[in-house]
Amino acid sequence: MTVKLSQRKRKLIQRFHIGLKEGGMMKQKPSILESFGVESSKELTEEELQHAIDSLTGEADKWRKRLIAAIFNWCAAINYQVDINGVKAIASRASGYKNFNAIPVSRLRDLYYGWIKKSRTRTSVADFKEQVLNHLEACN
Repeated sequence: MTVKLSQRKRKLIQRFHIGLKEGGMMKQKPSILESFGVESSKELTEEELQHAIDSLTGEADKWRKRLIAAIFNWCAAINYQVDINGVKAIASRASGYKNFNAIPVSRLRDLYYGWIKKSRTRTSVADFKEQVLNHLEACN
């Protein structure tokens, strides 16, 4: 049985699949659909599709903001003055994408944890350096 879909619903289904792909969440599609009690995205209502799209978009925005904050903190730690466009350029360069908003959620997540690790490593090295200098001063 073929069901004719409205133009709006076709666009929503298309946006839903694009959101899944950009977010690197295609493998989670069955569980997402299962949470709505359906097996196919065509079975979702327009409201359910919109809710799913909003959830996917919100996830990306959350990770973008986290990544921006992590890069700002790292730049502050090394005394590097940078604005939001500079932070986006750093993130884009690190991700290999030309557009900051095109970076998928999975890559945003990886970059975020990478910057956090980089900041912690820098802090650990600075603390160790301080301890060594204090020890050397005490010996003299």
